[in-house]
Amino acid sequence: MLWTLLLSSAICALDGMAVTVAIPAMMLDLGAGLDDLLWVVNAYVLALVMLLVIGGRLADLYGPRTLFLIGLAVFTSASGLAGTAGGAGTLIAARVLQGVGAALLLPQTMSMVTHIFPPERRGRAFGLWGVVAGIVVALGPAVGGLIVSSLGWRWIFYVNLPLGGLGLVAVALVCPNPRAERRRRFDLLGSALLALALFAVAFALIEGRAAAAVAAAVPLAAFVLVERTRRHRDPLLPLALVKDRGFTLMTVVNLALPASVGSMMFLTVYHLQNAGGLPAAGAGLVVAAAPAVSVPFAALSGRLTDRYGGKYVLFAGLLLFLAGLAWAAVTIGGPWPDLLPGLLVFGAGMGLVYAPPGTIAMYRVPPVMSGAASGVFSTVTRIGALIGSAGAGALLRSADDLTHAVSGAYVLPLAVSAAAAMLTLAVEPMPRGRATGRAARSKTGSRAEPPASSVK
Repeated sequence: MLWTLLLSSAICALDGMAVTVAIPAMMLDLGAGLDDLLWVVNAYVLALVMLLVIGGRLADLYGPRTLFLIGLAVFTSASGLAGTAGGAGTLIAARVLQGVGAALLLPQTMSMVTHIFPPERRGRAFGLWGVVAGIVVALGPAVGGLIVSSLGWRWIFYVNLPLGGLGLVAVALVCPNPRAERRRRFDLLGSALLALALFAVAFALIEGRAAAAVAAAVPLAAFVLVERTRRHRDPLLPLALVKDRGFTLMTVVNLALPASVGSMMFLTVYHLQNAGGLPAAGAGLVVAAAPAVSVPFAALSGRLTDRYGGKYVLFAGLLLFLAGLAWAAVTIGGPWPDLLPGLLVFGAGMGLVYAPPGTIAMYRVPPVMSGAASGVFSTVTRIGALIGSAGAGALLRSADDLTHAVSGAYVLPLAVSAAAAMLTLAVEPMPRGRATGRAARSKTGSRAEPPASSVK
């Protein structure tokens, strides 16, 4: 069940990375400008960030498998539309639909893991999730470049059709559909307000518009007021999640981790191409060392988290983050091989930090709230990545000398990683081994897995 979910959801991540590589080929074929085709990337991100929490909460009403299948069907169908696009407008519309499908699909992996796996086995499940993510990040640009160069950019989308079809059949046959035992109501007003606020935040980060970020405060404040009035009537974001110390701290850490990774990768690739003289493919291969190394460490992280609890595994991973970043900041002005030790250490940290946040965050979350929790977690991951790239770009634009600018800009991921490490130390340690499952069940008052009658 886990591999079926992971490989099906990996289609979205692989597609997103491949699309970026295909932008130049799209410009030539469609006769569109760069600004238009950048929205092929941005439209997907905006739709995804707006709807992730809503997609997660819908799973609490109708079951995560149902939403996963609907999302995968929408994403696959939109891929076919994107492949046949005759202009930038049609392609952007198709990418919006892909973002809607991904928003319905992606939160369900964490939700299903919470339903299927007892707490003492979730670390290994999230570790395998990290293995798949590391492979996709390491190979995504290369696979995308190979498809574009050999088959054309349209096959970036066409390849999703058979993969999505196989995923639909596999998930329908293999995965259960946990459902809430009580009929719940959907918070339509809260959903609209949160979607508007998240759109403004994401747009501000993508376009660098401070006014949009300020405008997000109005719907966000209204959302908080609405949720307070609905706290006893199935709110979109249950207050029990916010009051859970482990979930709240790990949500903030999960915002910091992709911000650190995104800014570090952006800065390094940018410098290798513009000051190091490497072509785009060469710079991509050098930076791919980090996610490639993360793969075995992600698997190890899951086993260590289940055995020892996630707090100290996460802290150790963040220390490796800091060591790798410090090495890169010192050696960035030299030949590119000097960067490799730092990238390898950073990659080991990437692997170790993958399993613990989700395991700690979902430790006390009842299964009936797992969809909302996974939606929040997925949303902050995307926003964190946007913050990292936007912050790094702003620091670069304000400097004259590129090498010194990049070296100084590494302060951003260093500071963010250090703050995440301090927050990690504030987390209550989880019980070790099998005691994890017994403790979680006693504290939530529910079983780690849904009763048989609730699996449709």
